[in-house]
Amino acid sequence: MKDGYFTFYIYWSYSEKILKKDLSEIFHISKDQIVNLAQAKNHKITYEMRQFRCNSQNSHNSIFCNEINLFVNGEVVIDSRCFNNLLLANHISLAVKKEVLIFNESDNPYLWLLIDQNNLYLVSEIEDNNDCILIDKQNAKKLFFEKALTLLPGIDYYTDSRPAKAYYVNDYNLWSTCIREI
Repeated sequence: MKDGYFTFYIYWSYSEKILKKDLSEIFHISKDQIVNLAQAKNHKITYEMRQFRCNSQNSHNSIFCNEINLFVNGEVVIDSRCFNNLLLANHISLAVKKEVLIFNESDNPYLWLLIDQNNLYLVSEIEDNNDCILIDKQNAKKLFFEKALTLLPGIDYYTDSRPAKAYYVNDYNLWSTCIREI
């Protein structure tokens, strides 16, 4: 069984105490089984929190300066049914009532998925001189959440006995099949 690796980005500071509480509720395990990567031994979830340098103050865009990486035991992933970054980011967004950013799993490093409490958007990154991720919210494309889930790994990714492989959605055109016309 494969273990889960998740990464998401936030614009606020997440205290370790609140992160552990939220992850405990999402993955249905006790908080003492969730530890910082530096303390990891045989825990169910380990995490790493990183903060990037950020100087932008553009009000039309969102600036994501905090990265959180999770390493989750495969049995915990299956039991919680949290199979991919989109499901995890939505749980986090609902818990904290704020936006969460994830990579869009394509070969385009400038496209991202923005999750805001059950709402999903395809957004573009704006290049700047910061280490953080600056996204263009004005040109966001709203996506169908359930349709987008069909493009990402599900339970088969974790239960398939074949060796793990990289999982990518090939291009923007595939995501365009999920765009909601407003």
